[in-house]
Amino acid sequence: MLTPPSFAVAVAAVAQAQVVPQAPEILVTGKRPPDTDAPLSTISREEIDSFAAETAGDVIAAAKRRTPGNDAPVIVNGRRLGDIADISALPPEAIERVEILPPSAGVRQGLGGGTPVVNVVLKKRFRSLQATGEANLPSEGGAGYGRAELGATAIRGERRSNGALSASAQAPLRYSDRFDAELLRQQGGAAEPQASLRASSKALALLAGRALPLGRSQLSLSANGNWSRSERILTGGGGALRADGAGLGGAATFSGLAGHHFWSLVLNARASQSSTETQRGDARLSNRSTSASAGINATASGPLLHLPAGSLQYNVSASFSGNSLSQSSTLGGAMANVRRSANAQFGVTVPILRRGPEGRGLGDLYTRLQAQFDRNTGSTALLGYEQAIGWSPLNGLNLEWTRARQGLGAYQQWAPLTVQPDVLLFDPVTQQSVQVVQILGGNPDLRAPRQSRSSLRLNLSRRMQDTDMSVSAYYSEDRTENPILTPTPSLVFEGAFPDRFTRVGGQLTRVDARPLNAFRQSRQSLNLSTSVSGALGHAREGEASGHASRARWTLTVNYTRRLRESLMLTPVGPVLDLASSQIAAGGGGGSRDSVNGQAGIGNARFGTQLRVDWNAPSVVLGQGSGSNGRYHQPIRLSVDANLNVAANGPGEAGRLRLHLTVENVLGRRPSITFPDRATPFALLPASLDPIGRTIRLSVRTKLG
Repeated sequence: MLTPPSFAVAVAAVAQAQVVPQAPEILVTGKRPPDTDAPLSTISREEIDSFAAETAGDVIAAAKRRTPGNDAPVIVNGRRLGDIADISALPPEAIERVEILPPSAGVRQGLGGGTPVVNVVLKKRFRSLQATGEANLPSEGGAGYGRAELGATAIRGERRSNGALSASAQAPLRYSDRFDAELLRQQGGAAEPQASLRASSKALALLAGRALPLGRSQLSLSANGNWSRSERILTGGGGALRADGAGLGGAATFSGLAGHHFWSLVLNARASQSSTETQRGDARLSNRSTSASAGINATASGPLLHLPAGSLQYNVSASFSGNSLSQSSTLGGAMANVRRSANAQFGVTVPILRRGPEGRGLGDLYTRLQAQFDRNTGSTALLGYEQAIGWSPLNGLNLEWTRARQGLGAYQQWAPLTVQPDVLLFDPVTQQSVQVVQILGGNPDLRAPRQSRSSLRLNLSRRMQDTDMSVSAYYSEDRTENPILTPTPSLVFEGAFPDRFTRVGGQLTRVDARPLNAFRQSRQSLNLSTSVSGALGHAREGEASGHASRARWTLTVNYTRRLRESLMLTPVGPVLDLASSQIAAGGGGGSRDSVNGQAGIGNARFGTQLRVDWNAPSVVLGQGSGSNGRYHQPIRLSVDANLNVAANGPGEAGRLRLHLTVENVLGRRPSITFPDRATPFALLPASLDPIGRTIRLSVRTKLG
């Protein structure tokens, strides 16, 4: 953990220095263990400049968009960390490159297979002390947001110190900011002009990180703390809801090499408190909770024996975690729970063929076998497996088939219980927009989902002069027993789980939206991704290829097709086709086709990026006795642009950095339409998306 004295020393040191010019690269840290797979693709420093990113987290998000599902695990300098929140807060100039590694890299790190891994490689030398101010304003007014942050980073080889302190505040958004008075009067008290459509809030956050070498090993420490408060004005005669939260967490990671064997030990802990108070006249309802969690994970991998085609690699990991929750509320009284979970995995990767000299032969062929054990409090032990066959006939071309059956863990069991009054929902039974009491939190009765998966992955990467290209195709077929869903008002949900919906005189008054288990879900999908990047113009004689004057362009496109998706809520219930429909707006299922892309151009001094998201229309089920609704999601365009003043080379931080973002440039909102009736108030575009277009400006300046 970065203590106050050491943080002050780090700040004092970096305050006197500019960004240190990049030294010749020496592999001192983050070296991959033997027989580790090469990256499927690499995002260079010059390409990162074209992202128009504000933080390292933006760069990580852009890298994840190049993987199926956008949920790839992240490692740093080839090592697993207990928490990457402090890494995400680093300035983007601290990153040297980002690698997309094959799924086998995740297996070696104890992260499981089945998805590529994002490896963030930091610079060997970097120093920065900076202050950032940000303003975010919806173009239609209301819900203005502001944030200020002070951050410091010092990297020297394997040693790293970084920290950030931020404060933010958001103004409320009222119904009168989005709807005219006559329309609000027609709702009969369900929506009042001065009531909060979005709450006002303020927050403080502190992040700190420290990394240092210990012989051939490395110790990484991270700590974070946060405090927040939000306030809402309620309908129905006034009243207010105030929610407070605070948390403190930390992680320690030991990792290193013992001969040719990689090992890591991750410890993490977190404690948090939350409270809500609802005041209506003299009546007061309160809810308070305290939670604590701790966990440990140990991982080892390396060669077991040498075969003609290479080394037989093993990986083993074990983890244990515990979580305690105590809670008291005016309505529910006091309760306390303790949850424990354990996981163990063992696997081997067996090389079958190796590519001959000068690429001759059938290429590299391997198989991977993995066994898994899971045990959670309140559930039986789950045994799982994963088997994979991979083939690489050429450099840059990889094909992998995977089949797995595994427990997914029920991590939503013990979340704090909260009661939210005045939640605007559409009641499909009465066809009215109503204010209800909504119950959120964990469900101790959840059963752990169990998934069977088959997948086929193809990756191709090529470099042609100054142009890099990578193409990937991913087909998956999943079958999940006990899938976890969140119930929302719908005839489908209410018919299957009537106890989750409370009615008085036929009127919906309360919705228990805590997660629940459905019976079975099946899905087939295809994901295609293409990424191309290159340099504009030619390097002048004597000029480095990554000089700031040369701009680099990038283009990334992801397409996902839901080939099939079905859901059974109960063992006797009907089979719902969700390939191009959803149970309710945001209640499971969705668009059959979706596309997201980003195009950028920039260098060390400027950068601009265009992001595009499109989803095909879908059918909304269970919205009344009439015909189903049609959910339209318009094309969403967003633009990022930055200007880095006084930057001389790729990845250098200028004295002043201006960043402008326009989210939802066209200002279009999703909509639900019905062919035989008008759209109810709770499903109007401004109810589905109250914010609309936003304009955000941030200014970052180097201090010292």
